[in-house]
Amino acid sequence: MSSLSGCTSYQSVSFKSAPVAESSTLIKGSLYKPDGNGSFSAVIVLHGCGGVDYHRRKWAGQLVEWGYVALIVDSFSPRGVEKVCGNPYRVSPIERALDAYGAAYYLKQQPYINDDNIGLLGFSHGGFTGIRAINRNFVYAAKMETMPFKAAVLFYPWCDSIQDQVDIPTLILIGSKDDWTPAARCVELKKNLPNPDLLELIVFDGAYHGFDRPIKNITYLGHQIVHDPDATKIAKDITKRFFDEHLFRE
Repeated sequence: MSSLSGCTSYQSVSFKSAPVAESSTLIKGSLYKPDGNGSFSAVIVLHGCGGVDYHRRKWAGQLVEWGYVALIVDSFSPRGVEKVCGNPYRVSPIERALDAYGAAYYLKQQPYINDDNIGLLGFSHGGFTGIRAINRNFVYAAKMETMPFKAAVLFYPWCDSIQDQVDIPTLILIGSKDDWTPAARCVELKKNLPNPDLLELIVFDGAYHGFDRPIKNITYLGHQIVHDPDATKIAKDITKRFFDEHLFRE
């Protein structure tokens, strides 16, 4: 077991990406678990373009406080990649979505998991990944029999109103001033969905990309990253409400 100051301890695990594929990559993960034997609902955490960082671990700890098992999927270090912020397809959302399916398959084998109640929590590039993973057609690409996720919460993802579909209850949280993953793209996505009621879209007025990160305001690769404590608090409350509603815990 490993731990970080102020964070819940976690166990390092590994599992195959797209587990039924012959050429699967072995992926690393950090598993966070509440006390007790379960059964627990679980949330798979998909990091942003900079890889697994302290903030995503804090989010995993928050999920544990809410009563969920959390599994952070590390899609980069097993592939020898540190970050993809300047090249989002260096490790593509498709590859990472397969990693998420592998993580779900791993969780379903654990005796303390309620395997009917697994959700996704993705941030930026991880949110971009999440949209790929919740498309019903991707189930076939992953060679899985059924969609392994019951609900998804995606922070400031890159939305594509033409290609993307939303086939499970999904919550998108994004800022109106996000100049990296523009909110307008997600508004257009919701308009074009065959079943728009599956997508709950919340646009925080005046918020920028990475609004939930407790860091000084910075410009990175030409984009503004600005912390918004009010939007962060509301987003956390809504995230808890959404997962509690859709990932019923026994």
